[in-house]
Amino acid sequence: FRSNWELSTTRALNVVHFLQDSGGVAPERLAAVGFSKFRPISRKRAKNRRIEVILAPDLKQLYELVKEH
Repeated sequence: FRSNWELSTTRALNVVHFLQDSGGVAPERLAAVGFSKFRPISRKRAKNRRIEVILAPDLKQLYELVKEH
């Protein structure tokens, strides 16, 4: 990869493609973001080679559920 940006975003895109293609997750519910070297969690480089998956509810659906109860 030319830079950490390409590596980081490619790693994120691979996960998005997997979730869509193999996991059946609707593509409009997915996003990929790469942070390069700018959000480290450790001084050890290997620990920073990671992906994070953030799960967020459908806020419209959540609102409807709360409104019903």
